[in-house]
Amino acid sequence: MSKRKISNYLLSTPFYVWIAAFILIPLIMVFYYGFTDKDGFFTLEYVAAMAGPVAGFIMVFLFPWFPRTAVCALTQSLFNLIPVYPLDGGRMLRSIV
Repeated sequence: MSKRKISNYLLSTPFYVWIAAFILIPLIMVFYYGFTDKDGFFTLEYVAAMAGPVAGFIMVFLFPWFPRTAVCALTQSLFNLIPVYPLDGGRMLRSIV
């Protein structure tokens, strides 16, 4: 290996640690708590409640060339996370409690 490849590898290591610590571990925790209830049993209630906001967040990344559509999808997803009962945020809150 050349010096340049070794230095690139060493300089990119903190970035990979950051990815693991701040992206992968929280995603694993979200999926774990999304598929289990407070007693630790498997449930799909969280997944059904998260489906609406997640779809809106995915649309933000799928339609970057339509900024108005992306903003509307993001606004709808954030509004849907308000913790009142009929919205998905309320369903997630009720599932946790």
